[in-house]
Amino acid sequence: MRTINIKLAAVRGLIKVETNATTLGELKKEISENYSDQNIPTTNVKFVDIKTKNSLEDDRALLPAGDAYFLPVPITSKSGVEILSEEEVDEMGYNEARSYGSALNKENGAAIALSGRRDDIVPRIKEFLASQNSADGQQAVGLLKDAVELINAAISKVKEIKSGTEVEYAIPGMTLEELEKECDLLMKKLG
Repeated sequence: MRTINIKLAAVRGLIKVETNATTLGELKKEISENYSDQNIPTTNVKFVDIKTKNSLEDDRALLPAGDAYFLPVPITSKSGVEILSEEEVDEMGYNEARSYGSALNKENGAAIALSGRRDDIVPRIKEFLASQNSADGQQAVGLLKDAVELINAAISKVKEIKSGTEVEYAIPGMTLEELEKECDLLMKKLG
């Protein structure tokens, strides 16, 4: 059993999920079944590892070993057309790719050219989806700003106690120096 810590933008502090899950799908299922009162989103989100900045989207993705810290980030399209992964788009046949491209054109104004062979259409869809993911990134920036605030608060608390000591209520196992480095990295990413 290990602890997966979830940070929600609207909730101060971390939500602790005790689990034996090894994949993202198992974790989502356990959250849905046992932590529904915590309002942790499990659909149309990717889980960003706060420490490594890796994001997990596919339910088959392996969770990191040991305890982990995740930030759920929305991955849905503003239009309601489901945003598919690159792998899902790669598996599409010709008709399915044309239908999906047409839906993206209609709902998102994607302007994806649907002429040609399947091998012509699929890369155009993937290019459009990649551009949409950067828009979702703007939403993630807001969540990262929240994370920076939390780290700054933890740094302040650590400084109040004693420089260089570990603090269990901030992020276990992280020293003041590590928290400050994390904060600097996030600030650089935010521009």
